[in-house]
Amino acid sequence: MTDRLEPTVRFVQISDTHITANRHPRRGVDAVTALAQAVKHAQNGFHFVVHTGDIVSRPPEVASYRLYRSIIEGVTCPLHHIPGNHDDGTLMASVLSGIGPEYPWSFLCAGIRFVGLDTSSGVLDTSQYDRLSQLLTSDEQT
Repeated sequence: MTDRLEPTVRFVQISDTHITANRHPRRGVDAVTALAQAVKHAQNGFHFVVHTGDIVSRPPEVASYRLYRSIIEGVTCPLHHIPGNHDDGTLMASVLSGIGPEYPWSFLCAGIRFVGLDTSSGVLDTSQYDRLSQLLTSDEQT
């Protein structure tokens, strides 16, 4: 038996930032400052960053997504987004266009499959179920 080291995958998960253009603190937390600090640390040898939803607070506004974008544009590793129930997927995709792949996304990192699905409506639509089924039953490499 050989001792084989498994590949190390280092990534940052960010969730529920609830950014607002007016920078209103949420539960006493300045989300803009907290996100900027997280982004600063995400520059240290990570494979990717994934934001798992509620990027902005309700109601989702272009200005809030633009503020979020201005904070994360400095991230040097790949960035992936998934809309949450406070997000507007269409609005989010238009403002964040060019920063990371659009959802639903899938990629391999060190042989591990990562899949992002859009549950912002509360359900997975048929096309996402079909794609997930395909990914889970195939040897697809992208």
